[in-house]
Amino acid sequence: MGLSTDERRREIVTYLSQRGYATIRELSAEFQVSYNTIQRDITALTRYHDITTSFGRSSGGVYMKQDFEPYRIYLTPRQQKLLEDLEDKLEGEDKQVMHEIIQTFAHDQSA
Repeated sequence: MGLSTDERRREIVTYLSQRGYATIRELSAEFQVSYNTIQRDITALTRYHDITTSFGRSSGGVYMKQDFEPYRIYLTPRQQKLLEDLEDKLEGEDKQVMHEIIQTFAHDQSA
């Protein structure tokens, strides 16, 4: 018996985060499901993960930053901006704690 949809999608994220790139055909073969199933999985996963796709015979495929930690909780841009705005109003130790929170959970570590 194969993986459930959720299990397969978690495995796809792990696969991509380790390799950085795969074609739809590679993923289809790896997870023993149809090309269309992988396309649906990728469409669903792009809503929640930093996954991009490109088309083309030589460079088409599915990409994910290799150093991406797929199950790490990140702030959304809106959440990060709100916390940064609040940080500006804080002082002393509270300001430092807020800065540490932003640094810990910011998707872009240059925050």
